[in-house]
Amino acid sequence: TPKLKVVASFFPIYEFIKKVGGDKVDPSVLIPIGAEPHDFDPTIQQIQAVESSAILVYNGAGMESTWISKVDPKFEVDTSKGLNLLANKEGKMFDDKGSTARTGSVNIALITQLNKLDYYKQTFPKSLANNFGTDIIFPLIESFNLSTQDALRTYMEHIVQQIVYAINMVNNE
Repeated sequence: TPKLKVVASFFPIYEFIKKVGGDKVDPSVLIPIGAEPHDFDPTIQQIQAVESSAILVYNGAGMESTWISKVDPKFEVDTSKGLNLLANKEGKMFDDKGSTARTGSVNIALITQLNKLDYYKQTFPKSLANNFGTDIIFPLIESFNLSTQDALRTYMEHIVQQIVYAINMVNNE
């Protein structure tokens, strides 16, 4: 079985994809190490690499705002949608190195509802609307009235499960 081509916007996400995807993925990094992600402007070749890959995984939260609209990936994962909103509740811009999520516990009822959302039943290729995290995911998480630690931990686990699911689905097509 050929490996799934996955493009990560920058190096930390690349490392995450390598660990999650293992030998099922062929990951690459879009933004060169040392380049400023906020100022990055992809070349035609880099745009083509994204568009010919199976999945683009990017940070979100505005980090790629200068160039994300220039690419049209088959499938994309914005890793920060609900996470930063949850970290903001603790007065943090983001959960640095997952230190807050690490102290929480997974809420089984919430993760079950997150994984059952209609979006995840759609066929590939698919893409998340920018408001999916803020209008659907975040209110669902909030409705459980969890501590920020448990909400972050549960949502992080959900993201990992969905990335693994996407890799397996695309690999099996």
